[in-house]
Amino acid sequence: MRLLGEYKSEPEGAEKLYQKLDYFEFYPTVKSLGNGGELLALVPQRDLKQAAWWRDLTLLASSLLLLGVLLAVVTVLTRSITRPLSSIVAVTTDIVRGDYARRAEPSKIRELNELGSAVNHLARQLKEQIASLHHQAFHDPLTDLPNRALLTERLKQALARGDRRGSEFVGLLFVDLDNFKIVNDSLGHDMGDRMLVEAAERFSVCVRPGDTVARFGGDEFVFLLENLVEAGQAVRVAERITQELQEPFTLGEHRMVVTCSIGIALSIPAQKDLPEDLLRNADVALYEAKDGGKNQYALYNAGMYSRAWERLLLENELRKAIAEEQLRVYYQPKVRLATGESTGFEALVRWEHPERGLVLPDEFIPIAEETGLIVPLGNWVMQEACRQTAEWRDEHLIDSAIEISVNVSARQLWQKNFANEVCQVLSDTGLEPACLILEITESVVMDDVSSAMAIMQELRAMGVQIAIDDFGTGYSSLTYLKRLPADYLKIDRSFIGGMGEEFGDTSIVEATIRLSHALGLKTIAEGVETREQLVRLRKMGCKMAQGFYFSKPLPNTEIPQILKNHLPLARS
Repeated sequence: MRLLGEYKSEPEGAEKLYQKLDYFEFYPTVKSLGNGGELLALVPQRDLKQAAWWRDLTLLASSLLLLGVLLAVVTVLTRSITRPLSSIVAVTTDIVRGDYARRAEPSKIRELNELGSAVNHLARQLKEQIASLHHQAFHDPLTDLPNRALLTERLKQALARGDRRGSEFVGLLFVDLDNFKIVNDSLGHDMGDRMLVEAAERFSVCVRPGDTVARFGGDEFVFLLENLVEAGQAVRVAERITQELQEPFTLGEHRMVVTCSIGIALSIPAQKDLPEDLLRNADVALYEAKDGGKNQYALYNAGMYSRAWERLLLENELRKAIAEEQLRVYYQPKVRLATGESTGFEALVRWEHPERGLVLPDEFIPIAEETGLIVPLGNWVMQEACRQTAEWRDEHLIDSAIEISVNVSARQLWQKNFANEVCQVLSDTGLEPACLILEITESVVMDDVSSAMAIMQELRAMGVQIAIDDFGTGYSSLTYLKRLPADYLKIDRSFIGGMGEEFGDTSIVEATIRLSHALGLKTIAEGVETREQLVRLRKMGCKMAQGFYFSKPLPNTEIPQILKNHLPLARS
């Protein structure tokens, strides 16, 4: 009470009051009353401190609890995010490493679920694109057959399996479409591609499910046959392939029959054959089949390799011969049987080899046809024969009506602008078009009758004459024959040689002569070697002939002399 009195009486009383109360550890609280009085409450500081401590403790505990709750919530949220996110990262890493089958699991978090879906979509696209690229790398884009790379890989595996078994063969068939280049040259590459696609479809039905048909390149196909127990199995596949090609190909308005040549090679059990060896052997056998006349198959043997090597050397020498002008044109007279007079000549190419001497065309023409050298070679023969004939005529060594016959190969005929090539030759040499006879084999005409007729009509319009060579050896259709714009039919020497000995040959020759007369065509018999053949031909009504009985092919220097001396002719 004394302190309160002092507080009232002295100006500094309030300050002294607070100091005293603080000393006794009291905390004063004063509140004014409405009647001018004041209410003073004294609170022990110890109670205040204890209250403040409990307040602080409560606040701290509440903060810690809230922090714990927050940490728990963050932990739960972090796990719900990081686990699917880690899964997406792991899946993405596996996809980058090449495991395109991996997929991210769905997530309850929308954003992560969308991210996982995007990763899965990317994985599917990559898988499809990689599969497409893999397919393109090992398959032919035109036919969708296995290509060379895939065939080689399967051949390695097949040979390895065959070596383990020890008693089974691996067969390889090399198939090449005969004269396919003619299709491209005459009908265009689009039609050629259509033929290749259809051929691939036909070939696929010739083999068992476990075998492989591959396109090796161009018009070459390879058949890989596994688990063979004898060579006859491969031969039977070759026969089925040949049979499948007998049906004509329909290419737009054209119907064409295309044959093939087949080389067959077999592995030798337990010999550890290499893929390249088997491929080489099949290729060698293929060329053996082609050299044999095409449209056949050949089974590889050791002797073929040496012949293939010789063929390669001959091909290189032939290229050199063309470049160095080692080729010569020889001329065989054609005779009018009624008078014995020469009506013209057939131009025949010879090769004057610097070491081997005179090489006959049977030895190098097939190689020239296979390699495409026949085009420049044939064009050169035509140019030289026309030039020489025009020169003889200008020098009055031959009659102006003398004709020169030039053989035209399939590749020549089907090359673009062949008629323009002939026109240019006639213009360069000055030879009259009517003095030139182009001899086209029957088989070439029958390969594509409509295209051949178009070219022949173009040549005839220029005034050039056409002869159908080797008549009777192919598969002629009388329906087409009567429409062909031809001037001559040449009876093949194989029938002439059999006259009087083979009833069939005699009948064919006689029927051909009658047929040509009925169609308004002139007949020429080639390969006449005996007087008996000459007499028979004259009785049958054949108008002209050529052969060794009259004269062998001669170099240009001997032709004027033989014309002066006349040709031998029996007049009986």
